[in-house]
Amino acid sequence: MATDFKTLFKQSMESPPPIGMVMKYNVARVDESNKHFVFVEGSSDKKFYEKTKYNELNDHTVYIFQAYSENNGGKEAVFYAYRQIKENKDLQKDAGKCVYIVDKDWDLTLRSTNKWVNKKDEPFITMTKGHSMECYFLEKENVQRIFEHYSLTDKIAEFADFERKFVDLSLEYWALKSTVQYAMKTNVRCRYRKKHSFNEIFAFDFSKEPFFKRQLMDEEICIMKEAIKDNEQLERYCSIWKEKIKNEPRYIRGHDYFNFLQMYLEFVLSRKVTENELFELVYNMNVDIDIKRSVS
Repeated sequence: MATDFKTLFKQSMESPPPIGMVMKYNVARVDESNKHFVFVEGSSDKKFYEKTKYNELNDHTVYIFQAYSENNGGKEAVFYAYRQIKENKDLQKDAGKCVYIVDKDWDLTLRSTNKWVNKKDEPFITMTKGHSMECYFLEKENVQRIFEHYSLTDKIAEFADFERKFVDLSLEYWALKSTVQYAMKTNVRCRYRKKHSFNEIFAFDFSKEPFFKRQLMDEEICIMKEAIKDNEQLERYCSIWKEKIKNEPRYIRGHDYFNFLQMYLEFVLSRKVTENELFELVYNMNVDIDIKRSVS
């Protein structure tokens, strides 16, 4: 770890990102009008959080994120920046203005799938309520507000029916997906080779039945079941997540859950509905975030 800013700067010149996030923070804190520094996983997170009602997230706030690339973007980059700032005396001076927000994903404690934080760090890391920030759109209260915005309250019951089918049909898939991800990130033996991507499987078309590629999903389920077969640890982990997702659908992968809502709106409105359009509704949504600050 760096012990002074000169060393940190030298690292930034010699090393690939995410050291660049720390450099952006160091430059931004020179401007005293910047009250808050929010580290997030990517550009979509910035667009979402800056629309919320929290002052820390939209009042003289600088967002810092790393364009994702293998091994140095997303959640890992946020944790890396946290660790660098925490352990560098020059950077600690404004650490109290820092907020670190990451998606919970399928990692409830943060410690099982990363190397930069430990139990003592958790009180200073802000996590989403569900799998990722997109899941806030599917909270019952927020669905109501979104459909009211589009004058589609008569479609809420139909949407709820589609949602129940989606959750029921894909439950095993998500439980297995969380399990193989856990295995790969914790070096538990799991010979899984993905055949079909999320985008291939969940290409929603509400004019058809089933309204996504069920056959492709079933193929992927078979591959994942084979990968964890005879591993009691992974089979037990999968059973736990299957029950959890059944009771709390917010742990469905957020991008696909959001896409489910977006595609349904396009289906009933007969027009394109963009991510930016939906993000404009965030301010009037109930976005429950327990914002945690770092310490100086």
